[in-house]
Amino acid sequence: MLAEAQSASTSLANASSELEALRSAHKDMVSKLKEAEKKQELAKKQLTEKNSEFIREKADLVEKRRKDSDTLKKLQEDVQHLRTYIRMAEQGWDRLNTDIMEPLGYDEAQRELFPRDDLIQLAGDDCKDMISACRKICHNLAIKDSRTCDVRELIQRMDLLSERIVDLQASSA
Repeated sequence: MLAEAQSASTSLANASSELEALRSAHKDMVSKLKEAEKKQELAKKQLTEKNSEFIREKADLVEKRRKDSDTLKKLQEDVQHLRTYIRMAEQGWDRLNTDIMEPLGYDEAQRELFPRDDLIQLAGDDCKDMISACRKICHNLAIKDSRTCDVRELIQRMDLLSERIVDLQASSA
């Protein structure tokens, strides 16, 4: 019996030490569990912050894309307006060449000798000189108000000039 009591006492001591070891392991596990929960909460918080930051960045990118798209549309419209302007300017220059420069005697070879602005200035000066000469002729032939009439009226008077000269020749003969 003594052996049994010693064996039971040893078993009890072993069980008691195992219980203490288990209690210690349980406390360890509880503290590790709390630490893991804290880490989980911290990770969730960081993930939420990163997610918020990602959403802000995505919103910023969407806004930037919208602004860039608006800017691109505006630039495309500006390019289209410039194309239209250039096409109209070329048509205007072609018309200026056929309707004014060629009748004034500026052939293509002469037109290429001058910059466009100088050529337009030169043609304008020639037109002014021609109008002045027409006004002098009308004045010398006693065609009234030729110095003050507009160019269209002056043209009509110049068209009648040949008849006027024939009449003057007939009357002086």
